[in-house]
Amino acid sequence: PNIFLRHLNRTFATTLLTFGVLIVAMHAVYGGFDVGRKKSKPVISALILGTLITDLVAYLQLEIMNVNDNYNTHLTLFGIDFLYLLLALLVFGAIFGGGFLRSERRALAKGTMTPDLVIMGDSIFASCRSEDSVGHKIAEALQIEVSDVSFGGTGLCYRDPDGRLSYTGDLFCMSALAQAVVTGDFRVQESARIRQNATDYYPERLKELESIDFTGVKVLLIGHQLNDYQGGVPLDDPKNQAHAEAEYNYRGALRRVIESLKEHYPELRIVLVSAPYVWYPEEGTTAEQRDFGHGTLPEYARVQREMAEEYETGWISLWDAYPSKAAEDWYTYTVDGMHPGDLGRELIAQKLTEELRTYFQ
Repeated sequence: PNIFLRHLNRTFATTLLTFGVLIVAMHAVYGGFDVGRKKSKPVISALILGTLITDLVAYLQLEIMNVNDNYNTHLTLFGIDFLYLLLALLVFGAIFGGGFLRSERRALAKGTMTPDLVIMGDSIFASCRSEDSVGHKIAEALQIEVSDVSFGGTGLCYRDPDGRLSYTGDLFCMSALAQAVVTGDFRVQESARIRQNATDYYPERLKELESIDFTGVKVLLIGHQLNDYQGGVPLDDPKNQAHAEAEYNYRGALRRVIESLKEHYPELRIVLVSAPYVWYPEEGTTAEQRDFGHGTLPEYARVQREMAEEYETGWISLWDAYPSKAAEDWYTYTVDGMHPGDLGRELIAQKLTEELRTYFQ
């Protein structure tokens, strides 16, 4: 290798500085590491282009500085150093080319299912995964194919601004999954190590979600509200402006999710679904009264309805799915005041079936 790169000197420092500054600048210009935000092909193409330009400029800088009385009396671009440059580019191309081919093979294996209805919600839907589930009851009533890929314990928004995507709940929130759906890149979710209780079904559900081709899906139900409410997620951006952290407030997350899905799947009918009535038996109160920091549950439903009107999506309220809301009725419709029991699921399925029937006539 070049003798001036074997020990610390001015040539070594200048070449290293040129390479470092250029690679940061090139990746900033050409897209950088937008994994999970863009499809894998443009991300990899941007990385390759940025790195190639950086290597060529750094190489030219090195060869210019090699021209001196003690080493080269003239500029030499195609000597032994050029062979080392080609070798480095071949290794780089093999690494990224192999990664790209693996990514393409994974993509080809996905998108093989086209159900009529997809449900993406929280434990209101995911708490039962048998033939008594809400999704199964809707499928039987409407005679359609339904894929319920709800994940219990998750919400619409990101909830850990300090460690984004390091908190498992954020990996499977609707904001993260919507990005995975439109980019076709579920590697972040696939690599997650899930330790929370009652999440043993996550890997199977994730595989089912990966296999769905949303270009053929007629209706997508989004049923996320309860965990955002109980997690104290802000209803709005306090600055009332769109910014990089929009997914950390309920209105901003709804906006991002709807816009992203509409852009990539213009034929997909999106229907937002509010949470049913919720009791807190131990506290002797309900979601109509209890405030976890940013409003009661009906206030979250209000924001959801407003966003449905703004983007002309469907909106179904489950608030009145249970006929009675007396303090003792929690035991009739739910198992704990929140998660629906047998009768609760039946009533929720009936309400959704009634509202969805027009989409499938």
